[in-house]
Amino acid sequence: MHEATPQSTAATDSDDARLESLGYRPQLSRVLGLFANFSVAFTYLSPMVGIYSLFLLGVGTGGPGYVWTTWIPVAGMLLVALVFGELASHYPIAGAPYQYSKYNVDRRYGWFVGWFYGIARGAADGAK
Repeated sequence: MHEATPQSTAATDSDDARLESLGYRPQLSRVLGLFANFSVAFTYLSPMVGIYSLFLLGVGTGGPGYVWTTWIPVAGMLLVALVFGELASHYPIAGAPYQYSKYNVDRRYGWFVGWFYGIARGAADGAK
């Protein structure tokens, strides 16, 4: 891992001082608020609702050729999935139950919480 050198520390201090002079507090908030959660959910729900609701209309009017055109929105949804993959790669750092319990209680407890949460999510998703 790259360790901070005195030059980079001095540059960081001057950047922090500049931000404070402009009235900003240098901080990194790793929390998604209500609006951000709504925006993320809307991002993946809207295209899926459109695909499912227009499928019967598309097959009825376009016939079998419509099935081949569904690959266009599927490719778009793949791009959305890539965005969620990037988001998920940062989620354990941002406060997943496993990481939270591992660092605040114990590694063994974190392992237990991770498995318990995974089983609970699987049961909740299966119940839908």
